[in-house]
Amino acid sequence: MNEAAPKTQLAAGYFDSSEDRRYDVPTPEDREVAAALKIVQNAGYWVAVRCTQCGHPLVSPKSLRTHMGPKCAARAGVRR
Repeated sequence: MNEAAPKTQLAAGYFDSSEDRRYDVPTPEDREVAAALKIVQNAGYWVAVRCTQCGHPLVSPKSLRTHMGPKCAARAGVRR
């Protein structure tokens, strides 16, 4: 089992997760996608693309970036 490194508590109840190997720091592209999705959702719309493997509609930012859902990405060996 993947054990997490101990977290140190910061002010206001937040925890420092920089040592936690399970935490992926968002890339600039991830932040751009999240900002674009927020604008679209605030306008009352929802962005969806089809999975390139199975054709299922995808709405998660990670899935939108890879054009594959989590199950298809795992089967294809794509790191999300």
